[in-house]
Amino acid sequence: MIASVDEVKEAVAREYSGSVAAVNKLPQTKCDTFHVDFKDGTERFAKVGKPFHEDTYAAQIDIVSMLSERGISIPSVVPTATGAKYVSLGGGRFLEMHAWVPNGRPYNPTVEDVTQVARVMAEMHTAADSLDREHSAMKIMSSHPYTGMPKGQALPDSAMLDYFESKLSDVPATLRPYVVAALPLMRESLVTEIPSRDWGIIHADLNGGQTMFDKDTNQFKALIDWEWMLFGPRARDISYSLSTLTIGEKTSAESKSPISKPLVQSFIDTYMATRSNFSPEDLQAAFQHLGWDATCRRTRWINQVLGGVSEERIAQLKEWFDPEPFERARELKDLL
Repeated sequence: MIASVDEVKEAVAREYSGSVAAVNKLPQTKCDTFHVDFKDGTERFAKVGKPFHEDTYAAQIDIVSMLSERGISIPSVVPTATGAKYVSLGGGRFLEMHAWVPNGRPYNPTVEDVTQVARVMAEMHTAADSLDREHSAMKIMSSHPYTGMPKGQALPDSAMLDYFESKLSDVPATLRPYVVAALPLMRESLVTEIPSRDWGIIHADLNGGQTMFDKDTNQFKALIDWEWMLFGPRARDISYSLSTLTIGEKTSAESKSPISKPLVQSFIDTYMATRSNFSPEDLQAAFQHLGWDATCRRTRWINQVLGGVSEERIAQLKEWFDPEPFERARELKDLL
């Protein structure tokens, strides 16, 4: 999802009660999440993505109550001035406003913050393990587990990547170099089975923009944004969070921000101490899953391109064919 600060500010001013003082994109996340200040002192959290519908898995299972019992809150949705729960920004994008945690702040890449997020993730996974498997939503979710590919589409393998290489001439010239660069990385990350022995409910998008902390006590306060909730490998949650929450400081203006070993180690130690049945084998699967998930995403995109896409979509994919997930996967393996 792509939304500018000006676009969000205009939509909030038009659709919500109160005069907007400022809108700022939250740091430490690639997602479109924003802090909104109103002139009366009210603070809100706005995200651009899919709205949290009542018929989502998270609502059916009542994830809010399940986590609140463990001291983990989910900020409530704030309706528009007309009572609507979200605002369409066009292009399949929706803005949804949430209550800001009192005295809240977003995630900072520190050992203290990453430790708390790891504990919360472990608590979340453990809580989900206790859900009744006969629950109607659980039956639906577990019958359509996350594989990285849409339902009915084959998982990437060597033959599929061979096919992509044979069809490079059909890829638009402006995008072709990105696909060519991605194919060796995808091949390197192929697996014979989906990494992880530990399956269950996952958040699937737990990055720094989805968490809130108390400014004064630095204690974890809230977990946000459940639109991608799935039944899948816990390795998916862990790998994604490790790759987004453990980025250290740049060594120079031109360099890429490296993964911080102290942050990685703190996350892993805390998660495994909190979730005692998680094994070293499961941890290795988490490292492997980062590259596998990136391979699945690029497989979906290449299939789309070969089927024909707009110039706007091609421009978007040029940004998305970033080697960073594969590089992060290597970094994590090398660090540990």
